[in-house]
Amino acid sequence: MERRPEFSIVIATYNAASTLGEQLDALLAQECADSVEVLVVDNRSTDDTVGLVGRYRERMPHLRLVTAPERQGKAYAANIGARAALGDYQIFIDADDVVAPGWLAAMIAALRGRHAVAGAIDAKTLNQSGPNRPFGYRGVEHKALGFLPYLIGCNMGLSREAYEAVGGYDESLPRSEDFDLSWRLQLKGYELHYAPDAVVRYRHRPSLDDLWDQIYGYAFYYPLLYKRFAAYGMPRSSARKVLDKYLWLIAHIYYLKRHDEGWKTKWLYEAAYAWGLVRGSLHYRVLYL
Repeated sequence: MERRPEFSIVIATYNAASTLGEQLDALLAQECADSVEVLVVDNRSTDDTVGLVGRYRERMPHLRLVTAPERQGKAYAANIGARAALGDYQIFIDADDVVAPGWLAAMIAALRGRHAVAGAIDAKTLNQSGPNRPFGYRGVEHKALGFLPYLIGCNMGLSREAYEAVGGYDESLPRSEDFDLSWRLQLKGYELHYAPDAVVRYRHRPSLDDLWDQIYGYAFYYPLLYKRFAAYGMPRSSARKVLDKYLWLIAHIYYLKRHDEGWKTKWLYEAAYAWGLVRGSLHYRVLYL
């Protein structure tokens, strides 16, 4: 009789055929890989994602394909995967990143006896070219939006107990779902832990247009988070900080004309963030700038 896995790795995917193979290869090379199941959750892909998983199953007997066909969304797909998982712990990673050597052993060691763990992020290895956006994840000591720390969604592990206690991801949030989940965990009394040796190599978006869409999308939902968590102490930015931000954008708009893509990236990042907050505040009828 085959032993039930204690740990389940969940990878929510949408049209990930160009990057998923690199992630699966990295998982194959991990210590303990044979005793951990891997669930690839296909969320309406139209490329060769499903075929790729089928080919890898010959080398990864503990790899399973799970379908999430009802609607689009990472939170929805991750919940489908977590509910299908057999393990007592679910570890969430992304299809376009790559786990570093030793990642799995470090994550397993950190999770034993704990309920919520975030690994570390290497934002350099996979991003030698293309727009290199600021990436400031510094573990679970860093407060997100001045409120509470968070587990980064592309490298986090939860016990089944903790996941079920908060009802998993909030599927109404297409972005920033990791902030929301992490904060609800802490408000329920679960402590977040950091595993600095469980490193994921993070991949930035390939173009400035993709960067804009990503940052704008994150910021658009921050006013909704404020609306939900203000009663628990989530603060607004001060009027002075808001004014300084917009004055900086106006004063440095000339960055867009520079040949150095780094300057363009910096300005577009800040502009996408500011515009997302404005649009989100209008949409959710709450002032959070």
